[in-house]
Amino acid sequence: MKRDKCRGRLLAMDPGKDAFAWCLVSCDGKNLSFGMLQSTISDIRDQHVNNHVRRFKRAITKLFDACGELDEVVVERFQQRPAKGGGGNAEYINIMIGVIAVICLKRNLRLTLVQASTWKNHMSSHYSPIIDDGSKRKKFEKQTQAERYGYKVSKTSKTAPIKDHEFDACGIANWIVEKRSNKPMLKVFKKQLDETWKARDAKTKKLKQAKRKRR
Repeated sequence: MKRDKCRGRLLAMDPGKDAFAWCLVSCDGKNLSFGMLQSTISDIRDQHVNNHVRRFKRAITKLFDACGELDEVVVERFQQRPAKGGGGNAEYINIMIGVIAVICLKRNLRLTLVQASTWKNHMSSHYSPIIDDGSKRKKFEKQTQAERYGYKVSKTSKTAPIKDHEFDACGIANWIVEKRSNKPMLKVFKKQLDETWKARDAKTKKLKQAKRKRR
């Protein structure tokens, strides 16, 4: 199945054993929504694997149903880097990608698998500051996707209105929209992320105030 133009919506995913983020966006880079999937495959022992796969399939199916008219699903691959460990995570993530692939086939959805280095290098070369060290080869300042959007959020932060993995899912969506449209989209994404950050932050503060009043 080959399509040169996007007609519906793009769903980008940053899968992880314990943290699975997704980002839904229209093909023009607008109508951005994102979140964390609550059900992942995190136990593949004989007595648990079937239940975990079923639960994950239900969660993904529910997400797909809520997305409306989808044109493409983009998923980051998991590749083990030398001497970095993470071999165990590859099993969990690849099973989840397999489930997603089957659902995409059944729904006749275009599936794109992307290496982390591909979308990160694209974003870096287009948006990160150039380091002038006197060499002829261009070097770019190392940034997380959160920093690229103007935020400093650690991977373990529990209080940030937008999680680090959500920023990465948005980065994957940012990359694929630019790839399909050949237009810069960072400002379009950042504006929507800013709005969500403020809305989530305000909601959290209201909840905290309500708890204090009840005490």
